[in-house]
Amino acid sequence: MFYSCGVAYDSSESLEEVQNRKCGICCELIDLKDGDRILDFGCGWGSWLIYCAKNFDVDCIGMTISTSQFEWATRRVKEEKVENKVKILLLDYREITVDIYKQFDKITCFEMSEHVGITNY
Repeated sequence: MFYSCGVAYDSSESLEEVQNRKCGICCELIDLKDGDRILDFGCGWGSWLIYCAKNFDVDCIGMTISTSQFEWATRRVKEEKVENKVKILLLDYREITVDIYKQFDKITCFEMSEHVGITNY
């Protein structure tokens, strides 16, 4: 349950492998490190934040407007035993205040922005 692409080097690689590689590359691109606080817009099924929490000592907040994704992600966070590092919110990104951004070291958004349209960026 991952709502975005992967990075494949070989056609024999599994979907899980290419999606994990994508997460690793994204961590490198944003220079993710222990102690960082991450805000993820449109966190979907929570897979990106769970990956971060399992591979780094980070605090993560994800937000989604999908009730089914919120429920799934919240359940997965507990199953993966990262509830002390990841919190999923059922919240529209337009409802947060500008001040919240000061609380985070990294802000991510994977393939959600396409849904809101250029006028809402």
